[in-house]
Formats: sequence, C-alpha cells, structure tokens
Amino acid sequence: MDQNLILRIIDSNFNLLGEINPEYFFIHEEFNSCGKFELRINRHKKYVEHLQEGNIVFLNEEDAGIIEHKEIQVDEAGKVSEDWLIKGYTLKGILRDRITIPIGDNAYDEITADAESVLKHYIENNIVAPTDPLRKIDSLVLGENKKRGINTTWKSSHKNLAEELKKISSYTNLGFQMKIDFIKKKFVFDILEGKNLTQKQQVNDPVLFSIDFANIKSQNYVESSLDHKNFAYVAGQGEGKDRQIKTVGTSAGLKRKEIFIDARDINTGLHERGLQKLKEYQKIKTFEGEVLNTGPFNYKADWDLGDIVTLQNRDWGITIDARITEIKKTYSENGLDIDVNFGNKIPTILDKIKREIRN
Repeated sequence: MDQNLILRIIDSNFNLLGEINPEYFFIHEEFNSCGKFELRINRHKKYVEHLQEGNIVFLNEEDAGIIEHKEIQVDEAGKVSEDWLIKGYTLKGILRDRITIPIGDNAYDEITADAESVLKHYIENNIVAPTDPLRKIDSLVLGENKKRGINTTWKSSHKNLAEELKKISSYTNLGFQMKIDFIKKKFVFDILEGKNLTQKQQVNDPVLFSIDFANIKSQNYVESSLDHKNFAYVAGQGEGKDRQIKTVGTSAGLKRKEIFIDARDINTGLHERGLQKLKEYQKIKTFEGEVLNTGPFNYKADWDLGDIVTLQNRDWGITIDARITEIKKTYSENGLDIDVNFGNKIPTILDKIKREIRN
C-alpha cells in the first residue's frame, strides 16, 4: 500500500466527504471513449462508508470516476473479506446516460460544422441545454469552442450519446475528455486533439518509444486486415432501379474490398456517409507496451493521451507513427505503473455486432 496515495471522495454537489488511502487505484483512460476505474480498500478504514453509488473519487482533476459498483466476498469458511472492491466509469461515463433526441418534429438532429462544434452540439442539445429541463445536468459545462477538426455533416436520432461521440471522434481524429473544475464546481467537457511528436515533424520535440531507449517493455504488435474494407456501395433513398447508389473508394483488383451500406435514412451526403462507415473498417495497427519511467520521456511532461509518437522495435523491423489511444495507470505500493495502447483498437466481437447492426 502506498501511504502517499490519497483519494478524495465528493458527492454530486462537490461536497468533500473524506480522504482515503486505498490498496491500489487503477484508472483506464481512452482517447475517444469512456474509461473505467477500480480501487480496493480495507473495509475498516476511515471514510470507507462514503464509497457509495453516485459519489465521486478522484486523485486530481483528470483521474476521477463515479462509483457504480461495489462488492465484497465471503469465502467457503464464512469469513468476510477485509477489502471492498469499488468500480465505475471515469467522468466521461456521464455521457452513457443520455441518448440523442432530435429537436421538435425533426426526425434527426443534423449538423454540418467543424468536428469540435459537432461534438459539443450533441452535448449542448442533450445535457447542457436540452428542450426537456429534466434531462439537463447543471454541473456539466462545455469548454471554449476552438472549432478544431475537419468539417463534417452528422445526423443522429435516439443513439447512445457516448457511442455517438465515439463514432464522430473516431472519424474526425479528435478525442474528448471530462475534467473537474474545483473552483467553479463543474464538470468540464472538452476536446482532446493531441500533439504531433513523431520524428518526422520539426515543430515539437519528438518522442520515441523503443527498447533501445529503455522506456518500454512487454511489447505486443498487431497488424491486421481481416475486417478491412476500402470500397463502399452506399445506397440512399428509392426502390429498385430508382434507388440512389453512390460508390466511395478507388481500389481495384485484389486490393479492392467491398462493402454495402444501407443509407436510406438520407437523400444527400451519401459520399460522406460512405467515408464515415469505411473508417470503421480500416486496417488495424496497434502497439501495446508497459511504459517505463527510466527513459528520457516522462508522462505528462513529454507525452500524454492523444499525442502521436514514433514506436520502434528494430528486432521486428518495425517503426511506425501512432496515436496514444489508451492509458492504463495503476497506483499501488510499487508506485505508478503505466500500460499504453498506440494506434487503432482491435474490435471485439461485441464491437463487430454493433457495427453490423448499425449498417
């Protein structure tokens, strides 16, 4: 147990309930999705009674989560465990509790704008200033809109807000985050853009993760095109020979991998819908590894979630540039351990099922 590991507990009104020293605290951050946290703590410690559903535990403005699960075990001899296991989502988990509701009699909530404005539009309409005041969360606010990212058209109707934001950010290469503003007592939703720290650029100091630099170990590299598609037939409105069909892509021969996309819900923007869907079928390149604190580059000071860095393993003949998409941090008696995922994530069976249902 790390005696220096102090977590604070607050309620939804930001009232301080107590400070705890858990056995460990694990938090999993994702660039464009809701992360999770977990902690284990002796049940006899002070303020443990405040580890209740809906309360918030935090280490700092970023490493914070809302309690949604607690458990304790009894063994075969009837002895009760000495530890509580507490779990929940990071602050971005708030987004999982809303769906995208169109305004008025509109079938869809549609917007054409830069990616940041699109992301914040759906937060505004479904949490910050919804037409139904009972959907509003007073403690959640939006960060300054810097209008970052590519221009895109998006339309949504009755989709899970967190899942919809994930799709938008994946397509536009932006991430998002939620922080606590302790002074204003607010949760602040904002955009993560990430810096280009690759060796090819000359604006920022480059960051290289390599065994040669003694700053990464337990490497795992995956390159896969099992689910890859690069040419789409996008079918819009109409029936039979009168149905609108748009093709998206230029690949030919053996390199051409086709997919059919049913887009009967729209009568314009078929090309962009095709681009959006093909992004879900891109080639997988992912690099995982435990980052060591012994190297020349330090977490937060030199690199962070969302940054694009260079990865290298000379024995494997691999040098790639990839975004830091996930950071898993474990605070324990051993100090801070960091596992990092670089590049796009390998889709799970559940991811594939959801994707096919959407199509």
